[in-house]
Order: sequence, then structure tokens, then C-alpha cells
Amino acid sequence: MNEFLTSHLSSAILRQQAVMEKYRSMNKVDEVLSILYNGDWHRVAEVAERTGTQESKVELISSFLSAYDFLKFDKRTKRIKLSHELHEFLEKITEIEQKEVARENS
Repeated sequence: MNEFLTSHLSSAILRQQAVMEKYRSMNKVDEVLSILYNGDWHRVAEVAERTGTQESKVELISSFLSAYDFLKFDKRTKRIKLSHELHEFLEKITEIEQKEVARENS
């Protein structure tokens, strides 16, 4: 009985750790997008340092997002920036959020 409980508890802990790792990865994507929000080009090394993430992980995130035209990724110079379309989308989302906060506070 003890072995059964230990086994199920271990499985539950591993599942929880996997969920938390996915959550941390999504937070990293959010952090990268926040840095790029100003619309400027940024070096991958700078973004990695500011997010506390390995350069290889920032490159992986950048490659994925650029494949779907969310980012521009110059692999030769290792620089990234938001695509114009994503920048406009995030501007609209920010505007909507600000209006909602203003309505809640009035």
C-alpha cells in the first residue's frame, strides 16, 4: 500500500512540475515580448540577459515566433524585433485594457 501511494504521489509531483515548467516558458515568452514592445531591434544576448534566460532559449522562442510572422529575426546579426502587425495588435490590447481599468476606477 505504501509503495502504491508513493508511486502515485511521485507521478502527481512530476505532472505538477511539467505544468509549472510550461507556465515558466510562457512567462519567458511574455517577458521577451515585453522587451520588444518598444518596436526597436534588440540583440538576442540582451534579451537573454534581461529575462534571465539562456541565449539558445531566446533564439528558439524567436525562431518559432518569426516562423509565424510575430517577430522579425535576423539570424546573421542575432537581433529581433516585433513584427509591425503584432506591435499594432499589442497596442490595441493595451488600449482596451487601459479603458477597462479606467471604467473600473470611475
